[in-house]
Amino acid sequence: MILRRKSRYVLVEVSCKADLNSSEIKKDVMLSLTKELGGLGRLRAGPKIVWCDSDSRFIVRVNRGYEKAVVLAFAFIKKLGSVRAGFYTLGVSGSIRSLIESCRVV
Repeated sequence: MILRRKSRYVLVEVSCKADLNSSEIKKDVMLSLTKELGGLGRLRAGPKIVWCDSDSRFIVRVNRGYEKAVVLAFAFIKKLGSVRAGFYTLGVSGSIRSLIESCRVV
């Protein structure tokens, strides 16, 4: 039996300039999500950064049904490392292609 993973994709923009492709920044974002969602909430949501712009935007894959919790958690994160930063959700979609088209990312 083949089980398909149902995911949602969240486009997030960071107010400060940071190299989002570095592993330290990705770990910091995931640690901040763990603090906001809790350990079990993060495991259930299963967030993973799947696409990063060079400076301020990235796409997070989330299990379906938990996208609202992840969007709310990003709203409460106020620091990226030691720098004050704001995380703003630009869109949520079921596929990366439709998310990019609707928000005109590229």
